[in-house]
Amino acid sequence: MDAAPDRNQTPEESKKELQKYLARLKELSYIVKKTEAQKYEEHDLLAKIGAIYDNDGNIAAAIRYVLRCVELGKVISGKYGFGMVVWLAVLYFKSRDNPRSSNWAKVARKLLPNTTGMRKGDIVNMYYILSCTLTDYKELEDVLLQCLAHLELELEHKEDINVYSDVLKRISVNYYNMGNDAIPELIYAFREEVEWHSKHLPGSTNHINAHLGLSTVYSRVKCYKKAAESVATAIAIAKEKQIFRESWNVMTERLTQLEKVIAGTEEPSYDFVLYRVCNACDKVFRGPMFPKCPCLLAYYCDEKCQNKDWPRHESECSHQDST
Repeated sequence: MDAAPDRNQTPEESKKELQKYLARLKELSYIVKKTEAQKYEEHDLLAKIGAIYDNDGNIAAAIRYVLRCVELGKVISGKYGFGMVVWLAVLYFKSRDNPRSSNWAKVARKLLPNTTGMRKGDIVNMYYILSCTLTDYKELEDVLLQCLAHLELELEHKEDINVYSDVLKRISVNYYNMGNDAIPELIYAFREEVEWHSKHLPGSTNHINAHLGLSTVYSRVKCYKKAAESVATAIAIAKEKQIFRESWNVMTERLTQLEKVIAGTEEPSYDFVLYRVCNACDKVFRGPMFPKCPCLLAYYCDEKCQNKDWPRHESECSHQDST
């Protein structure tokens, strides 16, 4: 998330430009009553100085000058500039000052409806910062989904792919924190994570975590076979890519536990039956349940789905007389 412009200068060139801009800014500071042209020049100098400090990693200095630039912009035009406000929010975010970063991102969000010609990257940065700093789950859900909507148009860039991946993860975590009422959304979010990472970042850490998260939530709704499949996939990816080595044993133990639950030789670690996932159509539905099959490995939202799934389920069912 970088709002600073030119990164092609050498350190020496950058230093010379900085000295020149600081000298001119000092000259302007002696003028008591500035003309409109001088105000615009000062605004431009503050932005350039902030950009150089940002590029050099001197975030504290960059904040000082960009903050002055933002406030001067409001004096000149009567309102804050969207792009500059987002840049300031990004700088505070880099400095780990989340309260100020969030406050400026909220200012930018209010400016958005009446602003034209914004850079898409600024919009994404604004939503991303808000997603990292908000604590209200419903508001966070709205912000995250809007962020994804803008990110989908920028997936040709590797940096945006990584941000998209992170936002997908945040959506899943957000639904998890919302509790039992968000179980359907949580399952759909993890499924989307798995599908998206399979396509864009296969074998990544987030890809494996998405499978593990999906396994956990499947366990919560007693879809143990699906939970086991997700863990097995995570293990296979981790071993193929030779990552997550320290977690191989833990994941394998979890898979073994799920297999024992499926076989009926071990009690499940979750007892959460408020929601089920239909074995035929994958729809997440809330009770009353329709656990028609005595083996209890398959649940269905209606009899039609159960009949449709029987040819597949028959081979794994321990009650072959089930219909």
